Amino acid sequence: MPPTRPHKASKEKTKTQGGKQGKTTRSIKSHNVLSKGETRKGNLLQINVPCEDYQSLVENSFSALAVLDRAGTVLYSNQRGMEIWQDPNIVGKTIFDLFPPEYVKRYQVAIQHVIDSQTAIFDKIQTVIQGRAMEFQLSMSPLKDNKGEVNKLILSAWTQAEDILARNVENKSNERFQALFQSSPVILGISRDSDHRFVEINKAFLDFFGWERDEILGKTATDLGIWVSKTDRQRLFDEFAENGSITNLETTFRTRYKGERQVLLSGTIIDFNKEKCLLIQGMDITDQRILRDRLDLAVKGANAGLWEWHIPDGQVEINDRWAEMLGYEKAEFEPVTIQTWENLCHPDDLKNNLAQLELHFQNALDFYQAETRMKHKSGEWIWVLTSGRVTEWGSDGKPIWMHGTHLDITKEKQAENELRQSETRYRNIFNGVQEAILIEGLDDKIIDANQKACEMYGYTHAEILKLKTSDL
Repeated sequence: MPPTRPHKASKEKTKTQGGKQGKTTRSIKSHNVLSKGETRKGNLLQINVPCEDYQSLVENSFSALAVLDRAGTVLYSNQRGMEIWQDPNIVGKTIFDLFPPEYVKRYQVAIQHVIDSQTAIFDKIQTVIQGRAMEFQLSMSPLKDNKGEVNKLILSAWTQAEDILARNVENKSNERFQALFQSSPVILGISRDSDHRFVEINKAFLDFFGWERDEILGKTATDLGIWVSKTDRQRLFDEFAENGSITNLETTFRTRYKGERQVLLSGTIIDFNKEKCLLIQGMDITDQRILRDRLDLAVKGANAGLWEWHIPDGQVEINDRWAEMLGYEKAEFEPVTIQTWENLCHPDDLKNNLAQLELHFQNALDFYQAETRMKHKSGEWIWVLTSGRVTEWGSDGKPIWMHGTHLDITKEKQAENELRQSETRYRNIFNGVQEAILIEGLDDKIIDANQKACEMYGYTHAEILKLKTSDL
């Protein structure tokens, strides 16, 4: 594993025991949190770790390594961590500052799981940092004190090739750079800023577009005719000119054999062969877009409210239709919790709802479904069909995420009630007639009889329905 630069804030010292030279230890920069067995000198937290082990684990690590407290605050980060997140002041921030907002709940649960189970977890995420698309492999491990309790956590993060390109491209002949560049699954292309001609591309680029290498190098994207939208192309260059990078531009490219494909682009300006160049990274999102469009169409067609419930903390995300169904704007409910839903449910229906949920949580039901009266903003009660299922389970077998829908079935329930009332009226008239009436089907079988007919022939209603008129 190639070494990184030594941590500039680190200092070595040598401990002596019994007049003899002891193992060298290292003090590491930390947030203002001390545990038993740790000492502080100035702004340095001193943890007695053998220098040889520390250097192997931290200084020579190509991974980002950080020590977190139980709340997720960064107490220490190695140089690689500061480089990946491009933040020399990472110490004192929380892990939740390092990743997009959609991962906050996920890692709140993860931290608690590591503390409770005292076991490590592993994860993989894709995100964009400073205009660069990166795929992180993560591990989070418990760090115990001398009582055997977890008082800190160790976060380790390492990435695919694309996150280190900008630090290696200045040396094109570097074998390590070439290996990483060519093996990356991300579509990668480097073009000169002066004339936008491609000077380097990777295998994923060739596989995506269907061109040969010598057909692309020296040409521009315009020469190849890959841009579908001239507006998107101009926006890319405008962003580079103004900000030096671009993040998450969705556009469409023409390929040789696959037709038009949807791509998510990010990029940054780099030095390559002593020239100012643009490093463009792309991800084929065509299949995801198709699925997303189909889902949106299905949801709109069904006029459904959507909800997703993070069960451990009770937080719920809803779409606009969920709120509109009840006469509200979505903002009027926020923040939404499971208690919000319970407060809206009719008390007579809530008990059955919770029972159905519990059966699903125990895997006794494949999915959860219940008809519930919910209170409209007008004060009236509407009928809602709630359906959903757990989409993520914890290692302890407990549910973590649940997703589902709400459908307004008020009209259906009203029609059902009207039909029931109509049937009751019919039955009362039918049985009130003082003449015997039999209703038979095409096969001569009796399908109904009024009370007078039953009395006349001496059968109960159930008995006479088993007969034909020829039997009487």
